Amino acid sequence: MRRRRVRHVGVIAALCAAPWATGAAVAAEGPASADLAKRTFQNAEQLMQEGKADQALKAYQQIIQSFADSALADDALLRVGAYHYPTTTLDDLGRVPPAGQQAARAAFDQIRERYAQSDSAPEAFYRLGLLDLEPDSPGRSLDEAYASFYSVVNIYPDSELVPSALVGAAGAEMEKHRYDRAILSLDRALEYAPHGPVAAEALYLMGIAEARLANFARAAEALQACRNEDDRSPVAARALDWLTLIYDLRLKPAGPQSAPSHDASFVPRLPAGEDLRGELSMAVSPVGELLVADPKRGAVLAFSDDGTKSRSDAMAGVRRVAIDAHGKTILVSDAEIRIDGQPLVLPPGQPAGLQLDSIAQWLDAHTLAIQVGGLDHPLADPRMHTALGAMRGLLLHDAARSQSTVALPAPDERWGDPVAKRQGRSVAIFAERDPPSAAPARVLVWP
Repeated sequence: MRRRRVRHVGVIAALCAAPWATGAAVAAEGPASADLAKRTFQNAEQLMQEGKADQALKAYQQIIQSFADSALADDALLRVGAYHYPTTTLDDLGRVPPAGQQAARAAFDQIRERYAQSDSAPEAFYRLGLLDLEPDSPGRSLDEAYASFYSVVNIYPDSELVPSALVGAAGAEMEKHRYDRAILSLDRALEYAPHGPVAAEALYLMGIAEARLANFARAAEALQACRNEDDRSPVAARALDWLTLIYDLRLKPAGPQSAPSHDASFVPRLPAGEDLRGELSMAVSPVGELLVADPKRGAVLAFSDDGTKSRSDAMAGVRRVAIDAHGKTILVSDAEIRIDGQPLVLPPGQPAGLQLDSIAQWLDAHTLAIQVGGLDHPLADPRMHTALGAMRGLLLHDAARSQSTVALPAPDERWGDPVAKRQGRSVAIFAERDPPSAAPARVLVWP
């Protein structure tokens, strides 16, 4: 209805230059025309309240077509779009058929293109973002959804929809497995809306994102905070399910502050003769199987949700099992590293002759550091004969993102036994393990 101040006016100057979007055009509207548009709009509102949707939609269309310069034209378009597409949260996605989505998109697009300075514009951009996330939409686009949500944030920073738009943007990032970027948007959403339904949804998504990054203590804290906001809401019920799973499989009874580990007292319902007490590594596969790495047995055991053992994959000395962001199973033993049954290999573009060590170091719950050797390096001592050579580099593998990077010493650097250490959101690489170097040879940004 009313025109509003927007940020980055230059971004939408072309839209505002259209005759129907200018203040002059609105001012030129005659009193009689404005009064008729108002009465038509009020009649449409009354018809909608009485459940006469078809008649109401015709009245809204009359305003859109006959009173395009009216201050109520954008409101009529928003009512039409909202009728066809009542979705307002990520939770509601998938409930509107494609035909309804298409009708709503046409209305919201008109607001975006013709009434970008109206107070209906933020909601139109927000709903367009939701439409681009619809799983069965022919025009589904995570990038377009993200752009629409951030249009609300950047162009209409005073809109009450900003925190919801930030949650929507995080949802788009999470579908692309960019969990660290999703967390940044969720943090901003909580700054705008520290309490209430939007905060509960933001905290729930933050818990899922942290869990996907294997930050289980942070995940538990966020999920519990979600439940504290409204323990009777559907999102709180889902948060409890996730919290229970993380607590049982990853956290000691001391609570979310403890480091992720196996609770030795936890014994699932198993066939006779099975005993899984001891130090084990566990993960849940994308199909819901519980995977248990048992170094004593030298195998990874898979159990269905009723406790039935479905299979056993042999791997001598297996010490760790994890699931990466693409659902691949990572197994680590003292002798090898496998990803979905295949040995871990170096990323492309590396110097010829590089070899991976068979021993991996877990820097945290999702980062592996593995020495690489076989370097043709000018400072290498030819008298040293070891399996990997006298000069070595490091491969860092992010199991949460299925990405690897290799750090190698420069021609004037000596890396005899390099080691990596986490430092906040970075990884520091030291040239020697013992004694430790005074300063790191490399510092890599690492989520």
